[in-house]
Amino acid sequence: MKKILKIPYLLIRGFCGFFIENIVNNTLVRIGSNSYIDPTTSIRYPKNIKIGNNTYINKKCIIWPGDKSKITIGDNVLFGPNVKLYGANHSIKLNDQIINQESIYGDITIKNDVWIGSDTVILKGVVVEDGVVVGANSVINSNLEKNGVYAGSPAKLIKFRE
Repeated sequence: MKKILKIPYLLIRGFCGFFIENIVNNTLVRIGSNSYIDPTTSIRYPKNIKIGNNTYINKKCIIWPGDKSKITIGDNVLFGPNVKLYGANHSIKLNDQIINQESIYGDITIKNDVWIGSDTVILKGVVVEDGVVVGANSVINSNLEKNGVYAGSPAKLIKFRE
C-alpha cells in the first residue's frame, strides 16, 4: 500500500533558486512501504515523483522532475550518495538568450532491482530497465537494457549480470 510522504519545507526548498510555488502546490511524494529518503535529499515538484517499495535514496541526492515531467522509481532500488535525476533541461537555440528559452521536459523511469552508483546523473527521457547496475560517476542520457552493467560518461554497456 502506498503512503503519502509529507516533505518538510527545508527538503522541498533544496538549494538556491527555490520557488515558493513548490511549497504551496506540490508538497507530497508518493512512496511505497519500507522505503527511505535521506533527509539531505533535495526534491522539487514532489507531486510528480513516485517511489516503490524497499527503495533507498541515499545522502545528498537530487530528484527534480520538472513541473511538466514525472520521475518514477520502482521497487528494490538503491541510490548511492549524490545521485542526481533531472527531468528537465534548457533549450540552447542560437537566436535567443538561453535564460529566455523554454525548458525541455522528459520523464525518467527507473524500474525494479536497480543499483545506481554514487555521483551518477540521470537525464530527462531515460528508462532504466529491471536489474540494471550503474557504476559511480556515470552520466545516463539514453535508455539502459535489462540486467546491464553500465559505467562512464556517457554510460556504456560493460556486460550483463550473470
